[in-house]
Amino acid sequence: ARGGFWRNLAGAGGRQARTRDTNVRIQRREDDTIRLDFSGCRTANDAFIKPYVEKAGDKLVSLLCPGIPITRTTVKYVYRNCPNIETLDVSHCTLSRDVMIKLVERCKFLRHLTLGYCKNVDDQVLKHIAGA
Repeated sequence: ARGGFWRNLAGAGGRQARTRDTNVRIQRREDDTIRLDFSGCRTANDAFIKPYVEKAGDKLVSLLCPGIPITRTTVKYVYRNCPNIETLDVSHCTLSRDVMIKLVERCKFLRHLTLGYCKNVDDQVLKHIAGA
């Protein structure tokens, strides 16, 4: 099942794919950017998402994983290795304040950040978001 994912991720621009065993939506645009949407993956977790993010690397511009228990490991990977990320949804996460602040500081192209129901969003995090 994953072979198809890797082919589509590496394939021609403008393709969309879903893996057979999950509801992961993968879109590779004509401009060679990649969008990953885990919104329909109710059983996904950090370990499941990370290989997709690693494979997309600097081509990743959108990562949607609302309600999925991702950890600082994946978020750190995003801000270190996916410099072109524009859209990120990590709603319902339990990331620390420091990780959220670092994410905002490092992701210079980030335009849409969803932190709804995240436990550690406070005034300090919001100040960094507003100042970015």
